[in-house]
Amino acid sequence: MDSARDGDQRSLESPGIAGEAFRDDVRSLDPASSGTALRRRLPREELEPLTRLNPCHSVLAIAQTFGLLALTIVLAVAYWSWWSALIAVVVIAPLQHALFVLAHDAAHYRLFETRWLNDALGVSPGRFPASRCAPIA
Repeated sequence: MDSARDGDQRSLESPGIAGEAFRDDVRSLDPASSGTALRRRLPREELEPLTRLNPCHSVLAIAQTFGLLALTIVLAVAYWSWWSALIAVVVIAPLQHALFVLAHDAAHYRLFETRWLNDALGVSPGRFPASRCAPIA
């Protein structure tokens, strides 16, 4: 069995032997696998509403995420016990993920049309430290 492994290892290390690791990538030759082929299949009328920026939705998403974070922290501290901490962790974890998603969208300028709004309201909240989200005894 070791000889088979050694043989596989030699075929991967030897530049003259065409093994699985050296197989040619033909995906770029297939027009159905490229993103441009997908864009050609979707009519402009269908694609446009899916990519349109809506600043009201962006502000609502940011406010909702921070509002739920604040509410969770306040309730966890007000009713402090092991079960409230457990519930807070379960609620805060997806909210931190939501902050990351918002920051990611803002980094690609997909929350607002102006760059400074994306930087101020999108990227900055995504840098909100995780240590401040969890109640500390």
